[in-house]
Amino acid sequence: MSQMLEDYLTRVMVYANLPPSHASEVRQELRDHLLEKIKDLKAQGLPEEDAVYQAINAHGHPRVVGYGLRPRFPLVDIRSQGTARGVIAIGPKAVGIFAVGGTAIGVFACGGLALGLVAFGGLGAALLFAFCGMGAAPVAYGGVAVGLTAAGGAACGAAAVGGFAVGLLAEGGRALSAYNQQNAPELLKDLLNLWGNNNHERLGWVTMSLVALLLAVQAVAGVANRRERRRLQQTDPWLQE
Repeated sequence: MSQMLEDYLTRVMVYANLPPSHASEVRQELRDHLLEKIKDLKAQGLPEEDAVYQAINAHGHPRVVGYGLRPRFPLVDIRSQGTARGVIAIGPKAVGIFAVGGTAIGVFACGGLALGLVAFGGLGAALLFAFCGMGAAPVAYGGVAVGLTAAGGAACGAAAVGGFAVGLLAEGGRALSAYNQQNAPELLKDLLNLWGNNNHERLGWVTMSLVALLLAVQAVAGVANRRERRRLQQTDPWLQE
């Protein structure tokens, strides 16, 4: 059996990361397929070594093939490259119920670009709540926040509070407001009161709590990514390809 072929299959299965009971079956199926291809190439007059090389090269990069063998939406999917897809997805790009990555899309999304029901990160949009450097959501909080109700360094919304705030009802260092607390509808007052009726101490605690949550999520994702990368490097010295 060609050592080149076995090394290739080993690399593929490392990326596939399948349960041992299933991995051996899948590996044998891949081996049979490649051996058949090698046989056809040899029949065309190629030396065995060239036939093995061409069959492997045509089959695809181990990373691409291995990731393609993973379940469509597993409980946990962690990838060092490409897009992770799972209930818990961690990778450069992530799609899942809980998604953490450079670009994250999920019910709970955390990333440089985060899209979800709840979004945390640098730039984000959410259907419910966003805590981002720049974020848009019904309830938005961050450096620049846009929402039905928003709070942050610069905030824009029906009810907004911040260093610079624009809204139907707005409060803060500099505020452009159509209403004030005396003539504003009760709904606007209730929305503004979500932030503690301009209580800066409460906003400070909210900020610290959300930052702590964000750092904790990023730390867990960082540990998971490092462990995955070490696991791959042990078998795939060409990881940077």
